[in-house]
Order: sequence, then C-alpha cells, then structure tokens
Amino acid sequence: NSSLRTDNTSGIKGVSFDKRRNTWNAEVRKDGLRVRKSGFSSKEEAADWVISCRQKLHGEFFSV
Repeated sequence: NSSLRTDNTSGIKGVSFDKRRNTWNAEVRKDGLRVRKSGFSSKEEAADWVISCRQKLHGEFFSV
C-alpha cells in the first residue's frame, strides 16, 4: 500500500494522462503483476476502471 506520489498530477492513484495520444491511462499493481489499460477519454472513466480492478485484485484489502 503506497500513498499518492508527490508528482501525481491527476490526483488519482494509478491514473495518468498521455499527452501524445490525448487520452487517460490507468494502472494497478499487485504482487509484481501490472494491469494496464489506456485510451480512456476522461479521467473519471480511468478512475472508475482503477477502482473496479482494485476491488477484484485486492478483495477485502481494497481501499479507495
């Protein structure tokens, strides 16, 4: 469990903006496994995906 990085500009852990493609990307990690998805049109869509993915991967240990 890590906190929000100080250089995070989206304000949401695991969500970043791709300037080249003008899209939002999302990433979740667990036990060395990285699950990524890109091409979201909004930050909220990417955040929703991150939350649902964390719920599935982390189960009872999930927190927002």
